[in-house]
Amino acid sequence: MHEPWFKLFASDYLLDADVDAMPREAGELLLRMWCVCHIHGYCPSDPEELARLTRCKLSYVSQNLSHCLPLFELRGDRLYSRRMEREKEKSAAASKSAKTRWDRNAKRNANRNAQKSGSGSGSGSNSPEATPISPCERTSAATAGIAQLTSRDIRNVAREVQELSAGDLAGHADKEAIFEIACDRWELNPSLVRAAAGRSSLESKSNGRSRSKAVNIA
Repeated sequence: MHEPWFKLFASDYLLDADVDAMPREAGELLLRMWCVCHIHGYCPSDPEELARLTRCKLSYVSQNLSHCLPLFELRGDRLYSRRMEREKEKSAAASKSAKTRWDRNAKRNANRNAQKSGSGSGSGSNSPEATPISPCERTSAATAGIAQLTSRDIRNVAREVQELSAGDLAGHADKEAIFEIACDRWELNPSLVRAAAGRSSLESKSNGRSRSKAVNIA
């Protein structure tokens, strides 16, 4: 079931060369055709049927349809919006990325639970016990991981979060999920990125820089 709304990026619309080249009278028909595409998935290429669905006069559709056609792809007797089809592909890619991340985390958690279960019930087995890691060693490993992240890594994730929040996942995922997807796209550990961003913010404050320059990754 489709949403009752669809995304329309104002700057993309106003700066699109094809949109700007068409007569202003054709602009309304274009928007109505996009509405029909959102509801039905496509527009009929037949002017009479298109006039009925867009609730416009046949003479108006016949006069302006040719100006709108460059923004659509004809498949048989149906017109598909090139822009909306690209948005569908982006959304599908984002969903696939989220599913991959979810499956990987679920597998990792299952392996951890299996290891814990095995270590707890195998006290009588001959398998060697795992060497415990001290808190100091854990801290050192985490610090080394954070140090490997650059400011560019943090900015890339921040930019990805902004794009996902305003685009593919707007209204479909919470901030934490969007942040994790952004990290996954750049193959970065979310915990390390968050820690590195916090350290960068503290360093900026200690150097007397403006608070507004700190990178906001959430």
